[in-house]
Amino acid sequence: MRVLRRVLMGLYLGGALEFYDFSIFSGLSGPITANFFPSAAIGVSLSEIFFWSLFAIGFATRPLGAILFGHIADRYSRRTCLISSILTMAVPTVRES
Repeated sequence: MRVLRRVLMGLYLGGALEFYDFSIFSGLSGPITANFFPSAAIGVSLSEIFFWSLFAIGFATRPLGAILFGHIADRYSRRTCLISSILTMAVPTVRES
């Protein structure tokens, strides 16, 4: 029973953290679109469409990432999975000077 309680608490905290992440991302839609997708269109601009497309892509690819990294964790190890997921997120953020 104690193990089940820990598993459920972990699931709850993971879901809450993911919800918080998407809430912050959607709440900052105005500043993000103004800085990353400048547009002079009137009404619903193309930049808003780009932003919400990114939001949808991120929401849709999370289960795919869970399947991929779950397979890596099962086949190799959790350490390998953690390192590969961190590198997968970190490499695209590195900019050329």
